Amino acid sequence: MGIKTSIDPDRGFARHVATGVVEVADFLDALREVYAHPIHRPEDGGIWDARGADATSLTAADLRDFVDFIREQRGPQPGRTALVVGRDVEYGLARMYQVFAESVVEFEVFRSWDDAVAWVTGEPGPDAAD
Repeated sequence: MGIKTSIDPDRGFARHVATGVVEVADFLDALREVYAHPIHRPEDGGIWDARGADATSLTAADLRDFVDFIREQRGPQPGRTALVVGRDVEYGLARMYQVFAESVVEFEVFRSWDDAVAWVTGEPGPDAAD
């Protein structure tokens, strides 16, 4: 299916929603789109919502290519990036990506959208004490 990209109107972070089978080209296209977006500010971070995606076709080489693309296009990113997943297989791929990307982006993987938003924005999360 692919990845749809938008900028959160209230908090400014890039929101990428992946659905169906996704390949590295889909992720690269989404980054090109957000990098070209007139109101995108890297320091506001980004969230990739992959709960509706099947990323099982991605390889370690694909993940390295994605990191290389970020490094070549932007260098180290000032904002935080989160990935929200629904399945263990995507969680494992995300953890592998995290190792490859540690010099380029501050990255965490989540199973909850609300937890990811709280981490990216620095706002209190859903589990924060009142």
